[in-house]
Amino acid sequence: MGGSTPHSRRGPSNAPRSEAGKKERRPIPKGAGRRLNFWGAADLIAEGDHAVGRWEGGGTHTGPAFRDFLMGSLPAASGRKMRFTGTTVLPVENGKIVEEIGLDDRVTALQQLGIFKAA
Repeated sequence: MGGSTPHSRRGPSNAPRSEAGKKERRPIPKGAGRRLNFWGAADLIAEGDHAVGRWEGGGTHTGPAFRDFLMGSLPAASGRKMRFTGTTVLPVENGKIVEEIGLDDRVTALQQLGIFKAA
């Protein structure tokens, strides 16, 4: 069974995050899949001052080893594949996206990478 991790960031979707924000949002290891891809899983829905999108993402771990997880480790370039889904809500002000509020299934990705074991 997977779990979901909520996240939010204020500003344009390409705005840099603070170091604290990077650490909070990094349960999938940095470099875990530099070849991550994301695609829409349904039509974007917009009403009033919000838009909502459902997406899927995935990739192959080609990065460095990770041994600093309390729940497990990941050898370098393991070749393990991951695929996960999410939903993003985009508040809009004056025709511009001002925040990205997301909910994604990182637990599933961590299970697929072998870092988090299902009970």
